[in-house]
Amino acid sequence: ATLMGLAGLALFMAAGWAIDGAFHGVLATALKLLLIPAAVVVAFATGLVTRYDLEKVSSVPLNVTWMRRTRDSAVAAGDRLARAVALRRSP
Repeated sequence: ATLMGLAGLALFMAAGWAIDGAFHGVLATALKLLLIPAAVVVAFATGLVTRYDLEKVSSVPLNVTWMRRTRDSAVAAGDRLARAVALRRSP
């Protein structure tokens, strides 16, 4: 898992540097911001973040309503993503 994480980090760092070299200003920033959703998908697809991790996050007690709603929405979105990119194992 550590090597997968480092490989993903290196990939996205290289992409960010390439964007910096090719574009400038607001366009470069916008393109680098587009790397964030891609990195999240890669983290779920490679198993760096699992549905078990999401269960752990969802069990953290929060006292403020807006924080609970935000956490629950993020966990639900992450769970849908995890199911969508999960490796299918044959029986």
